[in-house]
Amino acid sequence: MTLRDRKFYDDQYIAREKSVLQIAEEQGTYANKIRRELKRLQYEIRDRGEAMSVSLKSGRRKHPTFGGHKPETIEKIRSRMSHGKEEQQQDRGGD
Repeated sequence: MTLRDRKFYDDQYIAREKSVLQIAEEQGTYANKIRRELKRLQYEIRDRGEAMSVSLKSGRRKHPTFGGHKPETIEKIRSRMSHGKEEQQQDRGGD
């Protein structure tokens, strides 16, 4: 298969949901060349949000905000946040 073959992109970009960068690295070329070919063949290029959703769904990436802190760190953050809210309420004359 060649980079100008629609079947290749149907398999790699659509069916396997590979990113432009992954396809480029596997083919020994650069991402913009793949992106240009996809546009030439009239594929809709994924925007950043779609690309992130695909990579999260496939397991290629972990969600940037899930599971990032240890439980004790989370408790410290909560404590500091609630303490800050109490101070703000006192400054406003609240209870």
